[in-house]
Amino acid sequence: MIPITATNRGPDRTPLRVLPTLWFRNTWSWERDDPDPGGLRATERPVLRQVAPGLVHAEHRVLGDYWLACARAPELLFIDNETNTARLWGGQNRTP
Repeated sequence: MIPITATNRGPDRTPLRVLPTLWFRNTWSWERDDPDPGGLRATERPVLRQVAPGLVHAEHRVLGDYWLACARAPELLFIDNETNTARLWGGQNRTP
């Protein structure tokens, strides 16, 4: 459990929405064979999956297991947040 405090400092009353996120440093795209200072290999990629409504299991061979439990079982969104190199700079994307 983590406490999150969000405060609207604007002049108008409005609801605040907080988007919980599981985030991993993208060491798998570094294209190197030697370990980074944290001891991870570039090819090691975490696996995230929904195991029950509102429950996410994230596993990584080196970092271990992490869980994200959401109240009221919201719709979950899984993305690889990769840069769209083709659209931004006309290059080739690493993934589709």
